[in-house]
Amino acid sequence: MGTPLTLYFYFNDDFLQAETISNGIYTKNQLGILRLSQGSPIKRVERRSCFRVESSLNVKLKSGDKEIFGSTTDLSVGGMCFVSGSVYGEGDLVKGVLHLPDHTVGFWGGVVWVRKYNKGHKMGIEFKELGYGEQKKVLSYIYELQIQELRRNSNFNKRNY
Repeated sequence: MGTPLTLYFYFNDDFLQAETISNGIYTKNQLGILRLSQGSPIKRVERRSCFRVESSLNVKLKSGDKEIFGSTTDLSVGGMCFVSGSVYGEGDLVKGVLHLPDHTVGFWGGVVWVRKYNKGHKMGIEFKELGYGEQKKVLSYIYELQIQELRRNSNFNKRNY
């Protein structure tokens, strides 16, 4: 049996990971080549510093005189993925209002990336200014979504949480 190795690599702009087993090294043209066997499925590695959840929430963004309405596809305390028929440019500063089920959250953010999506656009919005009280509202919402997901998991229901 070979040596277990964790392999990390980039593919199509995703950071991926797989557990592998080294099956030896051979040399070809003075280049050492490592033979690996896949030991686990390839999985995506989270690159963000803040945990995110899938969530569709209404959002209003404004930059200068241009106001855009859309919704989130995912959310973290560090930012969101925003979908709309209109678009801002990368690097634009936006003032926004995020509509949580029980609260509205005001923030300042920056457009980190833009991609075409169906008949509109997706934009990565990083929160630049999100007050402590607003952060608590977002974290509370994310926490509730996680609890709901755990409750769907039978192992969680067997524990008395």
